[in-house]
Formats: sequence, structure tokens, C-alpha cells
Amino acid sequence: IIPFAKGCSFFMCSANGSALLIRKVHIFDESPMKPGKLALEILNFVTNVFDTFPYIAKGMLFIKSSV
Repeated sequence: IIPFAKGCSFFMCSANGSALLIRKVHIFDESPMKPGKLALEILNFVTNVFDTFPYIAKGMLFIKSSV
């Protein structure tokens, strides 16, 4: 346990005789930027539009990214 840590960690361990060895560590840090109220309102609006007009959401699945 790490006090005052933000995020979470996963450890993969293996037994080596009576000792426990850490083989791999995955650390997921909490984002320092929070979306804020405006971002959540925009997400809510887009979700409602997709719920009202599902063909728009379905069409978005076929748009190819240039990245």
C-alpha cells in the first residue's frame, strides 16, 4: 500500500522457493487534468444525440481516421 497515491498498480509475481519475486509491474496514474463540468455536459449532449438518432452513431463507426 502506498499512502496518498493517485491511480493504481498491478503486480505480477512468481514464487522462487520461499521468496516472492515481482516479475512485471503495470502502473496507471490518475490524469492530472479533470474534464470539468463543460466537458461532461458536452458528452451528455452527444450521448443524447446518438440515442435520439442512432443512424448518426452507426455512421460514425465507418468513418476512417487519417491517423
